Amino acid sequence: MSYEDIFTLIVDLCTIAAFIVAFVAWKNWKKQQNYTLILDQIFEFEVALNAYFSLELALIEIEMEHVKQYQAKNKFLRWPFLLYLDRFKNKFRYKSIENKIHSYNDALSTLQILDIQYDTSKIQNAAHYEHRISRLYQELDRLSSINEIYAKCDEIHQYILQNMQIALNEVKAIRKAV
Repeated sequence: MSYEDIFTLIVDLCTIAAFIVAFVAWKNWKKQQNYTLILDQIFEFEVALNAYFSLELALIEIEMEHVKQYQAKNKFLRWPFLLYLDRFKNKFRYKSIENKIHSYNDALSTLQILDIQYDTSKIQNAAHYEHRISRLYQELDRLSSINEIYAKCDEIHQYILQNMQIALNEVKAIRKAV
């Protein structure tokens, strides 16, 4: 074997090694491109989740504050016309939160499109939460005792807070897994 053959063999091996290194670098680059997109979408979902649940919490906290004010004034009466007010309040509540629901659902569907794995028992569609919260509000509207109303408001508050914490913890786990 001549020096020329040895040199050709070394050059061929270097070409193969360079191709392998280039392929690995390309795979890492491709993974990094997707990594940024996935992190952006997870962050967008977290913002939408936080906005949705924060608005829900703010609305029930306003209701709780109204109950406290009525209790302090000892002027708490549930007239029949207040049922119409309750229906208006529920429509207002839904209209004020409708945009947040759509943002939350859009961000959640983006996670599903990107095939990001998460625990579906911990992160649900907004319709799931809205159905339960609406039922709790309907139960609230049927109550007449101030203590019962405050207890139901607190139950709604705890439900929202608990589900918010569960979902935020799952989002943190998703971020760490990526």
